[in-house]
Amino acid sequence: MHTTIWKEVDAPLLAKVRRSLTAGRTGNRR
Repeated sequence: MHTTIWKEVDAPLLAKVRRSLTAGRTGNRR
């Protein structure tokens, strides 16, 4: 299976989305 590849791609993608959400929330709050 391609679990390793998916995990490697999902990790950075999730981090980017989470970071974007946090940044957007912080920006809106500011």
